[in-house]
Amino acid sequence: MNQSEDYSVKSIIEKLFNSVVRKLENNDKLGAVEDLTEILKLNPHLEQIYYFRGNEYYDLNMFNEAIKDFEKVLLINPNNEEALTNLAACKRRCGDMKGAYHIYSKAIKMFPNNSFIWFNRGHIKRYLMDMNGARQDFEMAVKLGDNDSQEWVEKCSVFSNSKSSDELINIMPLNVEELINEGIKCENQGNWQLALDFYSRAVDLYPQIEKPSILK
Repeated sequence: MNQSEDYSVKSIIEKLFNSVVRKLENNDKLGAVEDLTEILKLNPHLEQIYYFRGNEYYDLNMFNEAIKDFEKVLLINPNNEEALTNLAACKRRCGDMKGAYHIYSKAIKMFPNNSFIWFNRGHIKRYLMDMNGARQDFEMAVKLGDNDSQEWVEKCSVFSNSKSSDELINIMPLNVEELINEGIKCENQGNWQLALDFYSRAVDLYPQIEKPSILK
């Protein structure tokens, strides 16, 4: 590519990025994704563009696409802390709690002073019913200055890992996303009654959500 062609590409990318900004100001996330994709066609090595597009995919609940973008960011820059934590969040939203746990654990090794990561891994452990491990992560988050974790230290302290999943959830309710994911897991395991219980609880708490097919 000669100098004039290089300048032309940079000019087009700048115009496209300005278009991205305008579309996001108008809450046109799909339009912004289209422009970000065009930028990457012109230059497939732009770390920040993959990161921006991944965030927009996440907001659009297009988690598989977001995962690919955050993974691409990490191929370009393995030390991108935000991309690593966002990748873990995507795994969590997809219901891949073990995958999220693995990524948060990797992030903790790389960024041990980030209270946000400890806090989030604590919730993954809570979801996996490792209450002692969750309490330890929340305690570390508190030590690092996250006061919001203190209530979770106290909640986890009153539970034993011998309690059943259903007992724990009755005491410490999951949010709607976790309830749906737990229902899906039970449904896949053939435990239809428990799946129905989880789905029903989610709909009772959040009647605006689309009912799972098992309730229709």
